[in-house]
Amino acid sequence: MWESLGEKGREECEQAIRTRKDWVVWSRARPAKGDCKLRGFEHEGKAIFCGKVKRKRNEHEALGAEDETESEVPDDEVEGCGRASRQKEWWKRGDVEAKLNNVNMTAWVHKECDIIREGILDMGTEIGQLGGYGFQGVALGVDGSCKDGKMGSGCCEFREEGEGRRARVGREEEGVSSNRPELGGVVLALQSAALSQDALLLCDNEAVLRVIKKWVRQGGNATLATAPDADILRETVCLLTQRVRA
Repeated sequence: MWESLGEKGREECEQAIRTRKDWVVWSRARPAKGDCKLRGFEHEGKAIFCGKVKRKRNEHEALGAEDETESEVPDDEVEGCGRASRQKEWWKRGDVEAKLNNVNMTAWVHKECDIIREGILDMGTEIGQLGGYGFQGVALGVDGSCKDGKMGSGCCEFREEGEGRRARVGREEEGVSSNRPELGGVVLALQSAALSQDALLLCDNEAVLRVIKKWVRQGGNATLATAPDADILRETVCLLTQRVRA
């Protein structure tokens, strides 16, 4: 992340860029205003992806008006933008909270790098840094959605072709919750993996993991009778128990 580096960090990055080919740089599509110096990765690398930020239209703006921008946009004027950029020098403060993308960003790799063959982009993600892509077992991503009163769950296996598994997990008249579809994804993943396989589940909802952990080793007095989403929780606990005993 080029813009998050200080002067010393950029010098170290430049050295690595000149001597290695297995690197990825995520940077502004264009340097900050007044910075005309050609960046080292532009000499040695090639751009493989550009993420563009869109500015919200105001009510007086014509429909055909340009809504993409190369300059920084205030956070409250950004449309459809996720938090995918680290704050500058975040490691010094121990602050891992990401900030809004408010400027066009580009991914760079070495000009001779084959990103598909080497899987270099995967290894640069948080899961890659944690060793998830080298896991010696089955790795499954799980997710859930809640929209217009409808809840759906899904899971897919890493490096497996096809759509994976998906299911509806509730009806509108029963009410909706954000945890239920995520729990449904966990159940689908546990059902997909054979008991003889080590399984790694990748989930983006910490609350769901806390809910499941709450029912591990609770003792004989614990009951699911009044727990929200008890039906899915019961199935989850049973599947986990089977895996532990296998």
